Amino acid sequence: MCLLRALQKKLLTKDRLTRIGIIQENVCVLCNTQLETLDRLYFDCSYSKYIWALCRLKLGMDQNLHGLLEEARTLQNWFQHKTKITVLARLTLVATVWNIWKERNNRAFNKKGISKTQSFKCIVQDITDLLQGYKWGEDRDENKRQLLKFWEPG
Repeated sequence: MCLLRALQKKLLTKDRLTRIGIIQENVCVLCNTQLETLDRLYFDCSYSKYIWALCRLKLGMDQNLHGLLEEARTLQNWFQHKTKITVLARLTLVATVWNIWKERNNRAFNKKGISKTQSFKCIVQDITDLLQGYKWGEDRDENKRQLLKFWEPG
């Protein structure tokens, strides 16, 4: 649900809350440097940039970051077929969007946070837990097998 709301630009980020008069302070709680907008929160903030860079590295993708909608389309186009890699890409997108939002809320409402490295470990754990539940057939493509090994629990 979080990803769907993010793609529709309906998450209640601080810029939206400020516009409707609910809050006054609208600095990004992840980096504490600039105003919090959806794109800033997910792609321009140093905290989220670090996490996306690691996710993209694990997926074997280039490191250019775009807006959330363009990023989702890139993943959709890059993984055309229903394969293990498609599942992995979708899980990565969903887990990353959710974990960044969860961390943002934890900092905003509980005044507690974890490091970007710890956040990435949570994402990897979420993905590996979900992957362990899948029943996989034999995959003949060595590159795909190697990519999936990056996400296996250590």
